[in-house]
Amino acid sequence: MSRSNIAGSSSDEMIDWSSAPKDSLTVEIPDVTGWRILVIPLEVISKTAGGIVISEETQQKEQLIVTVGRVLQLGPKAYSRPDMGDPWCAEGDLVGYGKYAGKKMHYKGIPLVILNDDEVLMTFPE
Repeated sequence: MSRSNIAGSSSDEMIDWSSAPKDSLTVEIPDVTGWRILVIPLEVISKTAGGIVISEETQQKEQLIVTVGRVLQLGPKAYSRPDMGDPWCAEGDLVGYGKYAGKKMHYKGIPLVILNDDEVLMTFPE
């Protein structure tokens, strides 16, 4: 598994930076409306590079604090307000958002986050 060692903290090492699919999902996703953005959060790792298996409880706790995901869809009005300037992200971008930002949900077993367009804090290079 490909992982990042950003800042070296345990939470960063628990994130699988390759887990957010770039291609379309095998399941049809719902359409977002208005100024919202649909994001699939990155997954936490299930096994360390050394082969240690991470417990499901730890994985679930780490998943709650993951604040990076891949943009699946932009709503029709996202970044259309004149005060927004240029779009902050596009479909396929890896973005960072606040821990309590957006609405977290599961749709057909897939974790999703619905953000307002102004809740994107940063984009990550590929």
